[in-house]
Amino acid sequence: ARQQQDYSRQLLQQDDDNAALAKSNAVFAREIEELKRSTEGLRTDAELLQREGAALRAELIEMQGNISDAQEFTSQALSKLDDQDVAELQVLSELAEKDAEEDAQKQSRQRLDAVASHKVVAMLEESPQIESMSASSLVDGVAESLQRLAEAEASSEAASKAVFEHQLQLGIERRAMLINEQAELEDTKQSLKMLQERLQTAVAHLKVTREQLVERVSSLRSFLHSLGAGRTN
Repeated sequence: ARQQQDYSRQLLQQDDDNAALAKSNAVFAREIEELKRSTEGLRTDAELLQREGAALRAELIEMQGNISDAQEFTSQALSKLDDQDVAELQVLSELAEKDAEEDAQKQSRQRLDAVASHKVVAMLEESPQIESMSASSLVDGVAESLQRLAEAEASSEAASKAVFEHQLQLGIERRAMLINEQAELEDTKQSLKMLQERLQTAVAHLKVTREQLVERVSSLRSFLHSLGAGRTN
């Protein structure tokens, strides 16, 4: 009985430790979801700004093609405000690869959970067999009964130890899985924070570019208008 209590105490402590790890991982997971929402919003803003910039550049190109007198003016504007191969915007082209990596990590965690669940089921299926071994020994004669009872007690102790060691090993494997999961979550969180910073830089760059393009388009319109007025006069 004392041994059983010791087994239970160790297993309960192990369960508490693993539960604390799982709780910590859940906090990481929530923080990661918040970062994902933030980066997705920044990504949407960046893509919208890219489309607006493309429309403004297209308008400049159209103006450039309509009048030769504005060619030098618009060429300078376009060369300074072209977003192709800009380092700050490289992050947008990397997002698809990041999405694929996150999907792979999720599938890995699901496989580990399935393995742990299978082992627990196997252990539960063995328990009724252990109990039937202890019950069948108490039969046929006092002397024989006592002998079998002693053997059953020894067998029961051995069986209890085997169950304990099996449960303990499952807990050890569970802890290892949780530690690995925590490391992956920490890496994911740091990656998302870096991604968030890069997207913020990209959005800031695109906002400045859009403002400059709007100014250039407005200036060119005024320039073309003045040319038209001069010709009229």
